[in-house]
Amino acid sequence: MKPTIDEQIKWQKQLLRNYPQAEFEGNAILTSLERLKQIDAQELVACNWKYIEDGYWQTDCGESFCLEEGTPEQNGMKYCHHCGKPLYTKPEAK
Repeated sequence: MKPTIDEQIKWQKQLLRNYPQAEFEGNAILTSLERLKQIDAQELVACNWKYIEDGYWQTDCGESFCLEEGTPEQNGMKYCHHCGKPLYTKPEAK
């Protein structure tokens, strides 16, 4: 089972107590772990695109995009053009 971020922080703090010579690296790791705790879970989710009509797609981030032909995947699109999240087309997509 993968340790939680809180468990990793606790473990890292223990390492710093045991190995003070690694303070610089240990503090960098702690800072990264603390930042991970602050990330909103929503930011980690894909941007869902839904086909509307006539080549238009509506995005979860509130934008729309028009493709002359095919789906975003068929056009090699992997990320939303607006929010930058990984792109996912809903099953009902054309």
